[in-house]
Amino acid sequence: MGDSLSQELDKALYAPIFHKWQQRSFQEVPTREAIFSDLAQSCQHLGGQATVVIGCFDYRDFSIPFITDNVATVTGHPVSYFREKGLEGTLSLFHPEDREEVFKFQKIVLEVFDKLSDAAKKTFEFSYTYRWIDPDGEQYSWYSTKVKPYYVDAEGNIVYDLNFVMKLHVAPFPPVFSWEYSYVNAACEKVSVSSMAEKDIQLSKRELEILGLLASGLTSGEIADKLYLSINTVQTHRKKIMRKLSAHSMADLIKFAVLKGIL
Repeated sequence: MGDSLSQELDKALYAPIFHKWQQRSFQEVPTREAIFSDLAQSCQHLGGQATVVIGCFDYRDFSIPFITDNVATVTGHPVSYFREKGLEGTLSLFHPEDREEVFKFQKIVLEVFDKLSDAAKKTFEFSYTYRWIDPDGEQYSWYSTKVKPYYVDAEGNIVYDLNFVMKLHVAPFPPVFSWEYSYVNAACEKVSVSSMAEKDIQLSKRELEILGLLASGLTSGEIADKLYLSINTVQTHRKKIMRKLSAHSMADLIKFAVLKGIL
């Protein structure tokens, strides 16, 4: 399964993004044994091992020198696959639509990190939600990964990162690839940027108004009375809102309204 998927990867997309980093001059990097001995010990005491996979990428060759054995339990894919395939192996598991977004996001991450001060780099972290293919090679499951730099050299280059991977039991809302990164600036303020905040979902002024009223608990009839509209008009707006947001329930509408500060 992994080999066939890896062959489908468009290396022209990810090679310039990831492997340009390899051309850097990494300074005074400790041995892997020294880096990961404490981490391995710490992982034994971390809770949630049944659901959270912890792993590291080596940015010098994009191998995976450290990954917890429970990756097989959580994802269904053997630990040997990740250790042998490294970056290319993990990329091959992404849903094709998400994989393209991963390329774009990783480019953003590396460019942003590169411009930060040394102090800000120590606070930098990012997360993303995506689909990975199941062991059967046909279905996909949703995952969420949070990433922090684990070792940064004297020149400010990420050498190792630390990934916390969790399988989601239900699809996120909206059910699309999403990302976020954050850091603390010189004024000790947390700067946070997310794809959801930037996502341009075009709702009309009336649709935003109706969305807010729906999320606050009003029925279509009550909204029709409040806005002096026919109930058919309100229901038509409601259907359009649901479609634009890829929403499947009122709970999805409420989540979006909270996310956007409408509610």
